[in-house]
Amino acid sequence: MKEYVSIDIESDIEATSMFDIFKQLLPEYDWRSGDSDMQGPYLSGKNIDDVRIKIWLGEKPFEMSISFQNSWLNNQDRDNNMENALSRIIQDFIPNFGRVVKTDI
Repeated sequence: MKEYVSIDIESDIEATSMFDIFKQLLPEYDWRSGDSDMQGPYLSGKNIDDVRIKIWLGEKPFEMSISFQNSWLNNQDRDNNMENALSRIIQDFIPNFGRVVKTDI
């Protein structure tokens, strides 16, 4: 499995509401928000396994990236762990605020 995946998400929810939604649905991630001069507002989160999620809210559809680059490096079940984390995000997390329109997995 790739260490970096990209997912485009369509959503009717306002970008300003996303921070609270993310904190509620994935509380094990440390979330922060920011604003890029080039791509506008974004949310960024990291969990204890160093799975990193970034979602660009100034784009339509929203662009989400997930990085497993530093996750589970010394674990023989690394691919399984990455697949399970990605499945949870796609199946349990994203449907709460939008729908997947494109993936690069």
